[in-house]
Amino acid sequence: MSMRGFILDESTTGQDLFDRLSDQENACLKEALSEAVYEFMADMELQSAGGDAAAAAPLFACLTPENVVLLGVAFLSVTVGGHTDESLACITDLALAHPGLIYARLGLEWTGEGTYEEAETGNIIQGFYDCMTEDERAASLKNLYAAIDAASPLTGEDLVALLPESEAACVRDTLSEEEYGALLGATPLRAAGLGAGAAECLSLDSVAAFFVSASDAGLGGLSDESGACIDDFVRARPAYVPVFASYLGDDSSPFSAAEFIEVAQGGLEVFECLNEDELDRIDEFIAALFG
Repeated sequence: MSMRGFILDESTTGQDLFDRLSDQENACLKEALSEAVYEFMADMELQSAGGDAAAAAPLFACLTPENVVLLGVAFLSVTVGGHTDESLACITDLALAHPGLIYARLGLEWTGEGTYEEAETGNIIQGFYDCMTEDERAASLKNLYAAIDAASPLTGEDLVALLPESEAACVRDTLSEEEYGALLGATPLRAAGLGAGAAECLSLDSVAAFFVSASDAGLGGLSDESGACIDDFVRARPAYVPVFASYLGDDSSPFSAAEFIEVAQGGLEVFECLNEDELDRIDEFIAALFG
């Protein structure tokens, strides 16, 4: 049987997976896991691990490269609540054409043919989103930006520290004490969403400075040229940060899924601002960027 079209759901067991693998792959798994663990895994519901691809590294080591990609697609589909048959078929074709990206997403090293240039990363990821329905795209993009936000070393307190005193005072006076306290301790994008009620306090200069600083911290440093390009990017799209920060930070966001998708997918254009070294660093934590 082929691994193509393999889907993880609440009833999928290890045996369902083993039935899709070759005798050679199953023999490798028995040796790598031990016979006892292999038999235990056969009866186990695979989603009991929460679809955690990283925990499955010993499993991936025994599979053919194509099956690693196909199983990787199944694991990644779980993180966004699944895909329609049409979306999954499109995503699978694209994944097989760019196996290096799936390997990177799984925290594995790809050494075969079909590698991709780092500069193409944004376009390839955009292709995956183009395969999805609107609801799938909204869920996946929300996961993407939430992962970026969670990995940031900055907090809302750092955001406030970037503001001129007049703007910082306006934010403090506009928000309640509880809202302001939550903002200070939140991750950057979450803080921006929590502070949406004080958005009128902020100048475009401050919004751009916040986004550049958050990008700089997330990437471990930006060149002056990249920082200037990102600054220009935000200034040309003044609604960019408020829309997706609000959508991420509040389930009752006034923006629709379609509005969020348009803004969030447009954000992938930021890749074009980055130099080769910065793109290399994105590849190092691609697991946080593609989900």
